[in-house]
Amino acid sequence: RVYGYLDIRRNGSYEEYVTLLEEDVCKIPRGLTFEEAASIPLSYLTAYEALMKNGTLKQGQSILIYGATGGVGLASIALAKTMDAKIYAVAGTESLSLLEGKGLQKTMDYKKENILEEMPTKVDVIVNLAPLKKEDMLSLFPLLKEEGIFVSTTGVPDLPEGSGITLLSVQTKRNKEHLAQITKLLEENKITSLRTSTWPITDAPLVHRLHEERKLLGKAVFQVEF
Repeated sequence: RVYGYLDIRRNGSYEEYVTLLEEDVCKIPRGLTFEEAASIPLSYLTAYEALMKNGTLKQGQSILIYGATGGVGLASIALAKTMDAKIYAVAGTESLSLLEGKGLQKTMDYKKENILEEMPTKVDVIVNLAPLKKEDMLSLFPLLKEEGIFVSTTGVPDLPEGSGITLLSVQTKRNKEHLAQITKLLEENKITSLRTSTWPITDAPLVHRLHEERKLLGKAVFQVEF
């Protein structure tokens, strides 16, 4: 019973069996089903890269997560909570229900609200997980503190001259040490699995179409049974 993030240069994650390097997996924590475990590596490794590596988010700081209801967004919320962060979240109308009961400072609907006007304070870190244009990313900079950090998984804009902001562009990376830390947090019940829906593998075309149309909410998992 192991889990891990497959090398994206190799096919196989929709197969019954795959091979991968031992160094890229950890044992699945007790009590998790395979479906729950499958929701973890990609999302949490990306969020760990964005928030925890090099101490980007420090204990007790504040963070704005733009695109908070996808797998990486939900993982970012969970990791930020382990740091006792004050969390502000932005998502679309259809998926805001996924943020209920998570103890966030404020949730905002980018389809209906002006985020610059709705944010009550500046934050230490902004994590962008949405496919924003660079000018839209720049528009969020006034929400950062003077020495704040802007992290994005979809590229970063050019830094304005004289700005004290730090820009970080991140991608998912296979990392045994990070996966081991995530596993430890799961075992200590400090974070949980992210699965919000489960689909038979035969529905893969439908799920991909829903994803492309931005109608897929949260973190979907396939049951691979042929």
